[in-house]
Amino acid sequence: MNRPNRRARPRAIAASRALLAAVLASLLGTFATSSYSQVAAHQPTRWVGGWLTYWQFEQGLESIRHSPDTFQDVYFFIGQLSPSGDPMLAASKHDYRATIQQLKTQGKRSWLTVVNDVVSPAQKAILKDPHVVSRLLASHQSRQQHITHLVSLASEYGFYGIDIDYESLRHRDRNRFSLFIEELAQALQPHNIRLAVTVQPKVRDQRRNGAGVNDWQRLCRVADRLQIMLYNEHSGKTGPGPIASTAWIEKVLDHAEQKCPAEKIVPSLKVLGASWEQHKVRGITYQQAVALARQHNATVERTRDQVPHFTIAGPNATRTTYFEDGRSMANKLAMLQARGYNQVMLWRLGSYDLEINRELQTFRKVGLRGE
Repeated sequence: MNRPNRRARPRAIAASRALLAAVLASLLGTFATSSYSQVAAHQPTRWVGGWLTYWQFEQGLESIRHSPDTFQDVYFFIGQLSPSGDPMLAASKHDYRATIQQLKTQGKRSWLTVVNDVVSPAQKAILKDPHVVSRLLASHQSRQQHITHLVSLASEYGFYGIDIDYESLRHRDRNRFSLFIEELAQALQPHNIRLAVTVQPKVRDQRRNGAGVNDWQRLCRVADRLQIMLYNEHSGKTGPGPIASTAWIEKVLDHAEQKCPAEKIVPSLKVLGASWEQHKVRGITYQQAVALARQHNATVERTRDQVPHFTIAGPNATRTTYFEDGRSMANKLAMLQARGYNQVMLWRLGSYDLEINRELQTFRKVGLRGE
């Protein structure tokens, strides 16, 4: 694959995008269809996807309605595990089947994301439980039983694909997790169901829990997409800073490209921010960050990557907030474009700066190659 110079300045790239968009807009057009086969035949040069969560379901759908041509793939973040490990859908007043069908008639592909959040009958949750996954992966028989349940659930609801998002796993399960993904990919083929694996970021191979469990090279051989979470560079462990700087993102992608074909790597960007106070960090939406800055008359500054941030000095503690908006996301998308990527995912739909949709539209239309 031929790629533009990785050192190209994002500003220069952004300037060229507008010209390219004008030339290509008449060629790309829009598409709407009722079958997934027709969707594949009329894929835009670039595609954009986003996770639709059960706790912000309506707000997420509103993000799609606001810019209906932006998103081609919608990932239903609704798959959970029972205490015994059976996959199930999050309890909701929303009609998942009707939403899937509606999106399909709009030419959009619906995926089922299953995460290792264990939810009891009393709706008490253990988030990112590694122990239940260890039990599911323990033997060929337990893996096959889990795979059968996953395929059945995805088929029943008519999902285009399955997205496995099992996080915080134990390193001893590294080989068994790869075996599970290989066996799942094989089981999905007769059903024409695609497979994505969402993984935590890393800049090198490490023999440790969490990100170290994922053998990117093995996963990429069988999965259709390796979706890398390009966020949480700064957290409660590091102190204040951007959710993801472009320099850090490039380090993660450099490592990924040593392990996987670039066309299988899907950069996944976070539109949420974070706020640090007294060694504690909490998530914050764009709307909350803007309201907080206005409430305290805080001056919003930007990093070299155009990430907005501000600090509020209180009587007992200082609060520092970093968040994302259209300008900061445009800078990240320009970097991905410079590296030759034609696909991107958002965590998550709903409660973000809607100017990001405009930047995603530009990214989607100004493409150099297809999926």
